[in-house]
Amino acid sequence: MRRYKTYINGEWFEGTSGIVLRSVDPSNNKELGEIVQNSKEDVEYAIESASRSFYKTREWRDLDVQQRNDKLLKIADMIESEIDEIAKTESMDNGKPLREAQADVDDAVHCFRYYAGLIRTPSGQTYNVNSNFGNMHSYTVKEPVGVCALITPWNFPFLMSVWKKAPALAAGNSIIFKPSSETVLSALKLFEILDKCDLPKGTANLVIGSGSTVGNLLAESKKVDMITFTGSTSVGQGIMRAAAGNVKKIGLELGGKSPNIVFADTDIDKTVEWVMMGIFLNQGEVCCAGSRLIIEKSIKDKFLKKL
Repeated sequence: MRRYKTYINGEWFEGTSGIVLRSVDPSNNKELGEIVQNSKEDVEYAIESASRSFYKTREWRDLDVQQRNDKLLKIADMIESEIDEIAKTESMDNGKPLREAQADVDDAVHCFRYYAGLIRTPSGQTYNVNSNFGNMHSYTVKEPVGVCALITPWNFPFLMSVWKKAPALAAGNSIIFKPSSETVLSALKLFEILDKCDLPKGTANLVIGSGSTVGNLLAESKKVDMITFTGSTSVGQGIMRAAAGNVKKIGLELGGKSPNIVFADTDIDKTVEWVMMGIFLNQGEVCCAGSRLIIEKSIKDKFLKKL
């Protein structure tokens, strides 16, 4: 059985905890591999590596937009060349149907390409300011945030990691990524690709472990400038409290009760299909799943019978 390491400061890292996680195929309980779990010292090493990369060596943040664009497009091309293998890994590790896993990986390819293109578009504004001190103008400059910690859950492991990584890297940030301990294998596949793309040391780091240990360290660290988290509301509240230590920027995608609102003039057959997709896609394990159904009274009985 393969043993996987984590990735810190541009190198595959064995870690110091001596503890491993076991990835299990939920369809048959077969063990797929062992993954190193990081200790507190490992996480601090990752934070220090990302901080040094952004604030001292500055290779990635100072890379001109064209070169950063080329790197992101190369990552997209490499993901695309391995779609079948990554989707198979995702399906075995997460349990989702292969068809859905393939759609997720394909979406990830387009996500990297989208942000690669976005950073080459004009941004910012310049405008004249009336002043008693002579002719003046104001302008906006968009800059990277700094060290960004990215935490994802287990329901869309590969795709959701790319939703966070692609924009963060495109903007010139250094990142520390923590996937769910339940679904690590596709994250490792992506870091294998990042490693082959020769990103500057410390630009992209992978840490693995529980949210209560690894996640808390990232949220509390004064060397982390932003943290983005997708998951439960209660954990999001804890991250907000921890982030207050250095007033770090936060991005939270938490649980909700998203409604489908159906009016009497709808095409009932089509709407029933979309209502079912809204709640049952990905086994219903979707942050924005349509978990409430509000129907205009005059068609309620007809609609529910069809549903």
